[in-house]
Order: sequence, then structure tokens, then C-alpha cells
Amino acid sequence: MNNLYKKYLKNEDCNLHTENVVLLAENFGDSDDKIIAKGILRLHEELGHITYELSQVRREIHNRLFPKLQEAK
Repeated sequence: MNNLYKKYLKNEDCNLHTENVVLLAENFGDSDDKIIAKGILRLHEELGHITYELSQVRREIHNRLFPKLQEAK
């Protein structure tokens, strides 16, 4: 199992789902994915929670990029 996948699993254990979307975007996404994921993380941190709308966008990015992580492990 590669280090990236291990980091993903560790983040999941700590409920760091937004951080994992940033991790996926940085490693497998395009420039838009990176900008959006980092923006979601910034807003999540500022608000102290994630809104429903942001969680939907986060889920879309995750669902699209997660298979690439699985292929890489």
C-alpha cells in the first residue's frame, strides 16, 4: 500500500474528509479541482462546519477522483 493511500486512510480515521478531497485533487485532479477543493477546505475551517451545498461539491470531487487513488495503490 502506497504512502498516499495510507495518508488517505489515516485522514478518514480522523474524519478529515475535506482534507482528503484536497489530497485527491492535488494528486489526481486538474487545476479547477485543486482550486475548488482548497476553497472548500478554507470555508470549512472558517465556518467550523461544512454546508450542505459545499458537501455536495466535495462529494462530487471525491467520487470522481477516489477511483484514481484506488488504481494507484
